[in-house]
Amino acid sequence: MPLEFFGDGGATVSLLGWLSVPVFWGSQVLLIVGGHAVAVVAAHRVAVNRYETLTLARRGHLPLVVVMVGYTVLSLWIVSRPFAS
Repeated sequence: MPLEFFGDGGATVSLLGWLSVPVFWGSQVLLIVGGHAVAVVAAHRVAVNRYETLTLARRGHLPLVVVMVGYTVLSLWIVSRPFAS
């Protein structure tokens, strides 16, 4: 949607007009999956430092992994939904 500055009906700016929908969607998928993967790895490192053994760390980290997989699937589903133009 173009932005109108100063309410004068003059110049408008389309912020993402140059970006195609497939490229935008692909970037969103990469950002979602990449961000969630980084979060899971960071949380695993914290769990390894917090628990005495690797087995306890994995067991303590498992609920977060399940939630993050669900959150990733939900986010990808939201991004895949058609949008109003």
